[in-house]
Amino acid sequence: MIENKIKVIIIEDSIGFLTFLENSLNSLKKYEILNTFDNANEALWSIMKSTVKPDIFIIDIKLNGSLNGIDLGRHLSNFNIPIIFITNYEDETFYKEAQPIPFHSYIIKPFHIFTLDTSISNLLLMHKKRKEFGIIYKVGSVQQFIEYSDIIYLEADGNYTTVYLEDRKYIYRKSLIKMKDDLHNDDLIQVNKKYIINLKFLKKIDFKKQIVFLNDIQVPLGKAFKQQIENRIAEKSLPLSIQCN
Repeated sequence: MIENKIKVIIIEDSIGFLTFLENSLNSLKKYEILNTFDNANEALWSIMKSTVKPDIFIIDIKLNGSLNGIDLGRHLSNFNIPIIFITNYEDETFYKEAQPIPFHSYIIKPFHIFTLDTSISNLLLMHKKRKEFGIIYKVGSVQQFIEYSDIIYLEADGNYTTVYLEDRKYIYRKSLIKMKDDLHNDDLIQVNKKYIINLKFLKKIDFKKQIVFLNDIQVPLGKAFKQQIENRIAEKSLPLSIQCN
């Protein structure tokens, strides 16, 4: 028995093909279908308000409603969840429109369920590995991969967060709290309400003056975060020379 099933949401307007997908995925006994929709607008509204998110979306490109599957995929890409696009149309236009959307695969109908299963497995593995090494920065159709090891610190500004590297910066339309959820690296640690730093660039901490030194940058240390910093330094076995009490 598989304890941690792969959670799926399907958006498909063909009742016949939706039934095929549901029966086929259920027969593999490793998938849990959270919900199905035949309308892109309804799907987007429901997914946006739901606190339970899937591991992957399966989206038909031609859908009911004012949005097609590619439009829906653009909106859902903000959740950083992989997407499988499926379609009857061997249309290069749709294929090119899908390319800027991160973490997706594209399958032409009809297909065997094993083809879909393999695509899902490969996409989830790629997504997991990518999350281990960095984050995606996207503007329009342009994507930039930022490695965790290159990030010096993150600074909050209301609903925006700036990610600072040595020679450039990237501004995300996300709060620091939401950005923190996307970070999967032990070297990145919050030091106050406005800053997350990379311990790789940590030079010294003055606990008395509550200042963190990163290369030529000084960041204030919040009292509420002091113990967390001390614990992480101990876990990482960082040299005591970085501390100044």
